[in-house]
Amino acid sequence: MKIGHAIRRLRHAQGRTLQQVCDASGGRIQTGYLSRIERDEMTPSVYIAAAIARALGTTVDNLLAEAEGSGQSSGFPAASRLLVPVLRWEDAATFCRERDYTALPTPERWVMPPMESHLGFYGLTLRDDSMQALEGLSWSRGAVIIVDMTRDPQPDDYLVVADQHGAGPPMFRQLISDGRELYLRPRNPQYPMRPVPDDAALMGTVIGQVIDLTLEA
Repeated sequence: MKIGHAIRRLRHAQGRTLQQVCDASGGRIQTGYLSRIERDEMTPSVYIAAAIARALGTTVDNLLAEAEGSGQSSGFPAASRLLVPVLRWEDAATFCRERDYTALPTPERWVMPPMESHLGFYGLTLRDDSMQALEGLSWSRGAVIIVDMTRDPQPDDYLVVADQHGAGPPMFRQLISDGRELYLRPRNPQYPMRPVPDDAALMGTVIGQVIDLTLEA
């Protein structure tokens, strides 16, 4: 199998269209060009191969291994255990509710988490400073939080939740208890603390963050 066939096989296993993969590449590839690569009518440059691999949540090495017949084709890339999809906040609630990995929304990008990962992980880019603290653990605007959908939360853990049984806008907060009630607390004191809503839906426990120091403020 050539690398183009490996790319097409992996894309089909994920149930994604040519356009979705091109969008996930950051616009570096057009659908016609990717289609020709998949048919092995064109050989991608190293840079294009790397962009395609990132869009598929894998690596060039894994694509080459798949092309040589030594890869693991399991319906989702083996390297997805390493790379985590960064989803739009608007897509995360549906993904957490359905957990259909074959219909994964097109990620904004893929990141390498600071811990060993698995398919229960996804990422979200922080849009505000509500979890940015003056001292102690702080979660900065622009950072990617790593969310584990499979981990049961405990008091003092950091959560992503949505009210209205998951239909409301997702919120990132720390879960705290006063011994009787549970609350969602921001790290930034300028934002209000609120009780955990009765209709809250858990979207996962936040276990780390990825900060890209190359991004401009």
